Amino acid sequence: MKILHTYRGLLRSVRRLPLDVITLERAKSELKNRFKDSHGPQSSLVTKWQATFDAILLRHDYSRINDVFDDLFKKRTRNSMSKWLYQLRETDYLKLKPYWPQVELIQEIIDNESNVVTKYDQKLARQRTNDICVYDFLKLDKQRNNSVEMYDLSPIKRQLEVPTDSYKCIVERAKELFDFLMKNHSRLDISNKVANFEMIYEPTTTGLPWSADYRDLRLRKHISNIKLLFESNLPMKQDDLAQLSSIMLDPNFTINPIFYKVMIREREKALETPPNPLVSKHLQLKQLLVQ
Repeated sequence: MKILHTYRGLLRSVRRLPLDVITLERAKSELKNRFKDSHGPQSSLVTKWQATFDAILLRHDYSRINDVFDDLFKKRTRNSMSKWLYQLRETDYLKLKPYWPQVELIQEIIDNESNVVTKYDQKLARQRTNDICVYDFLKLDKQRNNSVEMYDLSPIKRQLEVPTDSYKCIVERAKELFDFLMKNHSRLDISNKVANFEMIYEPTTTGLPWSADYRDLRLRKHISNIKLLFESNLPMKQDDLAQLSSIMLDPNFTINPIFYKVMIREREKALETPPNPLVSKHLQLKQLLVQ
């Protein structure tokens, strides 16, 4: 019963939004689809919708209409996103690490035959070969680990199954999208611009590589920033883009008539409401001071 009450309240707000007829019908359909599940949408999503609708209808903050269009045309669900883009979002950075382009800055600016670069490479090679093997550390037999009781457990959380050879393709597609966004960043109004797709490692002040843990932390943060860049600039489907273009170019473009009725009703109600006596007295005193 509570879900039905929430749905009706949100639907009432949607019907009053200052949208064109096509987008309005899409908003109603999207709202209905989200509530089809017996549990309804997440409470955080409902709170977000209600806050957006209140900002538009009660506080007349019409800049929040952009949020409505983003929710309708820039969906972040598995079915609406490109397969590779969804896989990129759900894949841990460690699985992408072998395929993500990584550059050692010292090798780019100093001759490779230099002693500085040689020491750097040797230190980096030692880091890569010093990984601790759990079996060796615990002195367990890799073939017969009878000392450790194994259980066939089902995963608690669903994991995204991606073939190993697909990670390289995901990174390549991500590079293409990144280059496109950076090339058109001024047109797309991209605020969270990332300088490079490659992970560039600067040397320490002593000319040596940073520790393996710090390098991993840098790479994880860098890939997360790339993912956030894509999340805020999701590619739009061609059908959706065509629909928006048809709305903008339609000579008979009209705004939802119910929105005007609601605004007129609010205006009439405001005129009929007697003014607050304290406010009236303040305005009178202010007028006397001006005179």
